[in-house]
Amino acid sequence: TRTGTATEEDAAILLGTLPYMPPEALDFPPEHSEAGDVYAFAVMINEVLAQEAPFSGVPSEGVLLNAVARGKRPTLFNNASGYVTSGEAEALLRAAVERQWSQDAGERGTFVEAVVGLHRALVALGGDPRSRYVAGPREEEQQQQQQ
Repeated sequence: TRTGTATEEDAAILLGTLPYMPPEALDFPPEHSEAGDVYAFAVMINEVLAQEAPFSGVPSEGVLLNAVARGKRPTLFNNASGYVTSGEAEALLRAAVERQWSQDAGERGTFVEAVVGLHRALVALGGDPRSRYVAGPREEEQQQQQQ
């Protein structure tokens, strides 16, 4: 409020982008924590891998609110794009995403654990961001053309 004090009415306001909001942020009063951010991170990672906006087929915000509260999640990526070229990396990414968007905030883990999970998947793909940059196909083609 303008006076700097929150009211019960203020507590009912949803803060965030709905498809990325964890179930506990939809409660009254809403709960906001690192676990909610880990949830949103998992939705984002899945969106990148699936190449599809989360809950893109859900017809309304009300339906989406109810679905998330009941445990529904976006469609888990299926690697049809072929981005993930290792079965081990795909399994690691799927397990990480599913853990991080768990209905129970206490089961999601921390951001450190999320980053460690992504690092394991990168290593399984043959890359390690700490030691070298792994060029993608487009960059490799550009490098060959320059030679």
